[in-house]
Amino acid sequence: MSDVFLYIYDLSGGLASVFSPGLLGKKIDGIWHTASVLYDKEFFFGQSGIQYCEPCSTSLGNPLKKQFMGKTPLSESEIFNYLERLSNTLFKPGDYSLFEHNCNTFSEHFIFHLTGQHIPSYILNLPNEVLSTSFGASLGSALNVLSVGINSKTRLNSIKETPSNNDKHTYADIIKSFRPIFFDEPLSSELLPHRIYLLWPAGGNSSLPTLASELSRVLLHENTEVKCAEECSSLLALDELITGDQCRAACELFRLAIWKDPNILMNLFTDPRRLLHKLSTVKIPYVKPCEFYDIEASRAKLLCNCLGLSLNWTIMCDDDMKLDINSIMQISLTLLNHDVENHLSKEIMESASTPSTVLTPSYLPNLLPEHKLVGLALAHNISLHPTLSENEALELGSYLLHLAVTSEKSFKYPIDTIYLLRTIYFLAVRFSSLADLAKCYDIETFLHELINERHYSNHNVIPSSSSLNSSTVPNEHKHQGDYNNSLSQTTRTSNLFQPSKNIESGIESDSLTTFDYLIASKLLNFLSSNCESDEI
Repeated sequence: MSDVFLYIYDLSGGLASVFSPGLLGKKIDGIWHTASVLYDKEFFFGQSGIQYCEPCSTSLGNPLKKQFMGKTPLSESEIFNYLERLSNTLFKPGDYSLFEHNCNTFSEHFIFHLTGQHIPSYILNLPNEVLSTSFGASLGSALNVLSVGINSKTRLNSIKETPSNNDKHTYADIIKSFRPIFFDEPLSSELLPHRIYLLWPAGGNSSLPTLASELSRVLLHENTEVKCAEECSSLLALDELITGDQCRAACELFRLAIWKDPNILMNLFTDPRRLLHKLSTVKIPYVKPCEFYDIEASRAKLLCNCLGLSLNWTIMCDDDMKLDINSIMQISLTLLNHDVENHLSKEIMESASTPSTVLTPSYLPNLLPEHKLVGLALAHNISLHPTLSENEALELGSYLLHLAVTSEKSFKYPIDTIYLLRTIYFLAVRFSSLADLAKCYDIETFLHELINERHYSNHNVIPSSSSLNSSTVPNEHKHQGDYNNSLSQTTRTSNLFQPSKNIESGIESDSLTTFDYLIASKLLNFLSSNCESDEI
């Protein structure tokens, strides 16, 4: 005789309850996976058939809930004999069906046989609740794969250890082979020393116009050492500025300043006022709805450089020095048009002629291709950062996968696609849950399509979706890991679409194409090898 428990897991890790109201139009508390536990073994059903393992030893870890279902008089040998029959009849390998024959269906059948009890109805009704909505239908393949193979180490009839992961795809290898993205373009004409004064009202008592003008003057001379007065950092107190133009100016000045002299960045990290740490959460004085994305893009460029320059700084392991990656990630998602209305500030809503809790289309800011490019660049550097958590990676990665395989066709262009696929690759290698999710979204089909397009684009230059010239496209530079080492600044290419070449990383295009297809092949190779080892 043995106690019988139903282990209930939430595959979304709590994200379903947060995002389902906006995505599905109804709230669901979780994406449920269940298993039956008895005789110190955990049994579940997936595409590979009936599987078992030690309790809580799957990649899902501990269940959200353990529900006692009763006792069974059957012996362990009788249980295995019964499951052997089921594996050859009702629950054969390959018989998995999302709607009618999934892991929860098996739990219901098995537990009823053992105890005469039924599992909770909210679990059995989940597929119909989710897939009855238009957005839920698009998640069908994801829910299907997530529910079928939870990386068990053992299975009925064929006990087999899970092979180790491919050593060619590791975080250490990524850091060695890929460089962060930096924004090092010169200041725009409106930020030149003699014009930046105009961003502040005449006759004011503030010293900020003088500080901004002086910093602009220093940055204007390419070969001049950047000597930034400590008082200049006051410009980053964005909540004390008056206009959106002033906020943009401050971010643009420091974007270039820290790139030219990383010591300035170190001073910002150690500043007791923590203006840099507050940058991603500070309340900005938006004045016009049309300014929203421009200001967010300027802030994102500065943060992108901050993350890239500090990537290998050991000081960043100090909890007091860490930047708030989650709030920085929200800026990236905003620039990628994710849940934009919830990210708009109260100032924008109050500036509307008819205040409302929901902005009308006429007051929504205009998201431009260059804004998306900045959002992707920031996501790229976030995915490289060592302090990124799995929950943050899951939120960022799931949206990027959605963009890659669904409606965001504008990403089927060179620069955008490189950044998008690199970010997905970094996240998938670092977090197994993202690798599983990528397979759920059938990203392999998307990758095959891109690789096949190579035959048609080898002799044609496709314009970038961002329509940016070389002066506004972010660069990838090799940099030293220590902040007091000078950065080697490479010569900017006059043509954005020259063949990419990085000897150290082994990344080199073999023709004058506009897309580094190797990243697509690299991601495809990783997912294929990971799929074989996981046997999902």
